[in-house]
Amino acid sequence: MTTNARRALLIGSLALAALVAACDTATNEGGGGGGGAPDAGAPDAGLVDAGELDGGLPDSGSRPDAGLPGSPDTGLGPFVIVIRDFTFIPTNLVVPPGAFIIVKNEDGVPHSATSQSASGQFLPGPVDGIAFDTGIFLDEARFSIPLSALKGTRIPYFCRVQLGAMRNDPVISVE
Repeated sequence: MTTNARRALLIGSLALAALVAACDTATNEGGGGGGGAPDAGAPDAGLVDAGELDGGLPDSGSRPDAGLPGSPDTGLGPFVIVIRDFTFIPTNLVVPPGAFIIVKNEDGVPHSATSQSASGQFLPGPVDGIAFDTGIFLDEARFSIPLSALKGTRIPYFCRVQLGAMRNDPVISVE
């Protein structure tokens, strides 16, 4: 990718992130966001926002994974996905049911990790009832795989911001 193409992609990504942040602020004002059931027709229906897991993220003074699902205390993680050079690393992350996953963004541009029903669709969706969405973030996000996840489940995921600009088609495999 040329320098000008990367610069254009970065500017577009930042503009999209600002727009999404403004929309999110507008929809969540006045008490924490509606509280109703998700609209089944909405693209994000049934997805888990990383900030909503187990009451949100721990205080900065505590161990980052203390008491959360998949922390070392439970033997279920944390497992780490790194986003570097528009690539999810590793491409295939193998986790047990109930795994706690941390996604670290090293690119300096907005990314997400969002489940999709089939690789390459670039549409949020579940696989065998498992769906996740970190939301758009610049540094780190977290989510977990349900304890009820069936072994053998393969969940493809993508970045809602970069879509096809990402360099691989990552999968989380439940084993």
